[in-house]
This record gives sequence, C-alpha cells and structure tokens, in this order.
Amino acid sequence: MKLPQEDNPQETDDFLCLLNYLWKTEVSVNNNAAKGELTVIGTEDPETVAWVIHHYDQAQHWLPGDCDGCGKWVIERTEAYWGSHPHFCYVCLEWSVNYFELHRKWPEGTWLPGEERL
Repeated sequence: MKLPQEDNPQETDDFLCLLNYLWKTEVSVNNNAAKGELTVIGTEDPETVAWVIHHYDQAQHWLPGDCDGCGKWVIERTEAYWGSHPHFCYVCLEWSVNYFELHRKWPEGTWLPGEERL
C-alpha cells in the first residue's frame, strides 16, 4: 500500500519563497508596535511590499531583517520590549538583557534610514 505524501513537492510555499527573497536582497521587515504596522526597508519595489503585506500575519512573527545589535541579516528577530525599537536577533536580545542587569539601562539600537524615534 502506498501512503499519500503529506507535502506536495510541486507546490511551493510562498512565504518561504518570500523569506528567501528577503534574505537574498537584504530587505528588512520592521514592526512598529505603536502604529501596529510593518515597514519594509531596503526596497522601493511595490511588488515586494505587496508580497510582504500579503504575508503580514506570518511576517510580523518572524521580522526578518538586519539586527540592530550586530547588524547582520537574520531570518527571525524580536521587537525589544523596552520600546517600539530596536529589532534584535535572539543572541543580541540575550546580550541586551544581560547588559541591563549589569548597568540598569537598556542599550540603544542602530537607527536605519527611514526609521524614526517615537
């Protein structure tokens, strides 16, 4: 008896294609908690922005893009909880928490063109 395949290899996952594209083009998807919106940094292409918006529900949990701590592009970042910024990879987030425990203040992230302080 042949079991049915769970995944159809002929069907591509559009969200995974988006993550791959963002990685290759080094585009950042940044969340703004105060406004409740995503900002796409690194492209002016309306098709890419529409692609990100189409996958808004998934993209807001991944926040792929440049880490404001180490500056490297990472597939998953978190929005630091001491404000609407910075966006850290989990390694830099852990470093930031340790920094706070030692110095009793949060480190500043790097502000990229197109971002603003709230």
